[in-house]
This record gives sequence, structure tokens and C-alpha cells, in this order.
Amino acid sequence: MPKLVHKHLPPDKFPKVAKSWTDADSGWVVISQNGGTIIYSGGFSGCIGVVMCSSRKWGAMAHMNQMQQNPSQSLEFALSTIADFIRKQTTDKIVDVLLFYGDPGENLGERQGSNLTIAKVKEVMQCENVIDLRRKTSATPHGSDFIYDPSLQVVYTATTGTACDAAGLSTLDDKFEVDKSSKKKAFPYPKEPENAKTLLKFLGHKGWCILP
Repeated sequence: MPKLVHKHLPPDKFPKVAKSWTDADSGWVVISQNGGTIIYSGGFSGCIGVVMCSSRKWGAMAHMNQMQQNPSQSLEFALSTIADFIRKQTTDKIVDVLLFYGDPGENLGERQGSNLTIAKVKEVMQCENVIDLRRKTSATPHGSDFIYDPSLQVVYTATTGTACDAAGLSTLDDKFEVDKSSKKKAFPYPKEPENAKTLLKFLGHKGWCILP
């Protein structure tokens, strides 16, 4: 039974954020080790948001730059790499994965030659369940931002407007926003295989951090 769920809500039904949160924009990988930090991610113009969790309390989110979907890159390798990294940092398996946004097209967000199906995502990320919110067309049925609450294992998107506004982040007291830059570490890119270098600009290039 999947633990991670997606809720697509109108603004008046949206839960308001009233605890620590951080913004995971393009190039960031953020891990909430005990579910104490809400993760917001916006600015999707083709990027892919990857949410990961297990049956334990932690939750993680990676914001991959949209260029990772270019023909010269390997989205499959990027997903495999980030899954392996999260497993090492949490010393746990990944049970549930959610993919958000992406570039549209016949390959459901992947411009490359082979179709990255849900079955393939499960295989390369070694997970049990996948919620696939990648765009099939240029339409944006789930908006272009989301709120991830690891304590509840829920990803929230807004039916109208932005999740940021619906959750009240734009008016929330600054004391609730976590300064992740002070905890930033360089993302450890794999040395093998050779195409690991294709991740450098598009996965974790701004760094990663562990938060409560």
C-alpha cells in the first residue's frame, strides 16, 4: 500500500503552512530526516521534481533541471543516481516516488528515444510505487509548483493559482523559512560510468542538505 499520496486541492481547502519550510529550486536536493521540514518547490518550466520516501519518517526531494531531458543526457541515469544517493544518506530503501511536471511529449516528459515508463522508473529507482504527474501535453493540469509535507507524506498541488499562495508561504513570517544554504554540501557525482559527467549541470548542481 503506497504511503505517499497526491492531493490536488482548491485554494480554500489547502492546508496552511505553520511550521519550518524550505524552498528546493532547480539544482537542489533536500532531505527532511524526520518530517519536520516542509519542502516547497516551484519555478517549473520543464524541470522534473522527484519526491522520495519510505515507510519511515524521512522524505526527500530533488529538483532536476529540465536540460536533463535533452537527447545528450540520460534521465534514466539521473533517476538511478539520485535514488542511490538518497538510499545511502537515509540508510533505507525507497518505497514511493512522485514525478512532477517535466517536458511534455509522446514520452510523457522525456525527449529521449526510449519511453521512460512507470515500470522502468520502478526498475531504475528500485522503488515499489510511482505517482506520475509528468505532463503529457503543454497543459499544466497540476500547476507548476507543489508543497511536500514529509510528516504526512502528502504532495499538495493547487487547482487554481499557485501552491505557494494557497499554502500561505508568500505571507508567512520569515522565521519559519529554514536557511538551507548554511547546511549545503556539494553533491557527490559518481565517477563511473563515464556519462556521470552529464549530470553535473542538471542534477544537484546547487548542492544538497539534510534538515529536520
